[in-house]
Amino acid sequence: LLSFSKGEDIQWWIPALALLATIFIQIGTNFVNDAADYATGADNENRIGPTRVTQSGLLSAKSVWIMAAVVFGLAILCGIPLVYVGGWPIVFI
Repeated sequence: LLSFSKGEDIQWWIPALALLATIFIQIGTNFVNDAADYATGADNENRIGPTRVTQSGLLSAKSVWIMAAVVFGLAILCGIPLVYVGGWPIVFI
């Protein structure tokens, strides 16, 4: 995979896809947290901190859930080639 032996090329697409997958997972998790906190009432007008898109009314909870699903789907798409190269343990990770 990432081999530094003489004569072998580094396959940069592998860590690039891993990085993209982790970024998409983080973004999706943030969307889920935003929508779930709104649904449970944890985010209200007394909340201290940065603006939350669902609580502030910028986006509907449904839109945020859909965006979370799309971003998690992108993470899965990035992971498919990683599973192909690294095998099933990648799925469990």
